[in-house]
Amino acid sequence: GKVEYNNYDLVILDEFESVFSSYISTNTFKSAKTTNEKAFNTLISIVKTSGKTIFCDADISEDKVGILKDILGDKDITIWKNNQKTFDKMKINIYTDKQQTIDKLCEHLDNGKKIALASASKTTIEAIALKTKDTFKTLKVVQEGVYIYENGVETSYEKDTILKDVEA
Repeated sequence: GKVEYNNYDLVILDEFESVFSSYISTNTFKSAKTTNEKAFNTLISIVKTSGKTIFCDADISEDKVGILKDILGDKDITIWKNNQKTFDKMKINIYTDKQQTIDKLCEHLDNGKKIALASASKTTIEAIALKTKDTFKTLKVVQEGVYIYENGVETSYEKDTILKDVEA
């Protein structure tokens, strides 16, 4: 495929345990007209020829580290383990029902709590913005652009206009 014939200066593999496990799954590459073995060999080839590779996983197991060492051979390997427990003292609520999520979010906002919300559902974000736009100054960032709601009025911006000073 197109990927294997490129040399990369840097390859980043996030959630390595999951990536690695996907090569064991029988259905992962079925629709890609290849086999798991060919896809895995392509990945290994890319990793071996890259200038540097970063494998990220908060829960990487010793056996996967061993496999990486076997695959990469004498390539210089440095392993950093992040022992910081960032969310140890934080209460995290996970809601799976859309309406319950919106209701709880509004309840917390009404009580003055700060909210961080990540959603893979655009319709959920739209519903929350619709429900909060009259009460709270709301910033909504979606693929199409950036929207600010204040006193029920929507103002839209191009992402690069309003987020120009944000560094990733």
